[in-house]
Amino acid sequence: MNNMAKRYGVFSQLNRRGIHIAMLQETRLTLQEGQALQKRWRGQLYYTSYSAYTQGILIWVKPGVLFQVTGSMADPDSRFLAVSERLTGREITLLSVCAPNIEQGTFLGTLFNKLADFLVQPLIMGGDFNCVAEIALDHSHPPLRDSPAHTTARNFRDWKTRWDLIDIWRTLHPLERDYLFF
Repeated sequence: MNNMAKRYGVFSQLNRRGIHIAMLQETRLTLQEGQALQKRWRGQLYYTSYSAYTQGILIWVKPGVLFQVTGSMADPDSRFLAVSERLTGREITLLSVCAPNIEQGTFLGTLFNKLADFLVQPLIMGGDFNCVAEIALDHSHPPLRDSPAHTTARNFRDWKTRWDLIDIWRTLHPLERDYLFF
């Protein structure tokens, strides 16, 4: 997103598809680019910046969505952004995550501990967790029983249970998935 043509393409897609709330990862926005986006794009924009080469999270809320921010929390390394708000009179939390490629279990455990007192249900969480939530579905290379992948998947399942999360990716027909991720 640190390129004007890419930014235009992303927001054209969001508008064309009628997206009301978007959570983007790996935006690679600098602080200055993020400030410029807030001036140009309509709607509410929340972002983190780290460097022009890595990380970055952006949450965008379309104009007209009744959305009042009550708090936010961001990772200094731009790995997550949580925004709590009142949406049509109801308190919710939006959480966008971009986990590292290694030691995801450690990252997720730390993330969930940091956010435990901040999060409000319902929680809408999106992002790139760089892990497989269901080991049985990972056909690329089945990991060993005591591997970090199994630990990460177990932690992820515990998190889903604790916060009563639903994996919409698994509930959607494959043709519908395109509307969530592009």
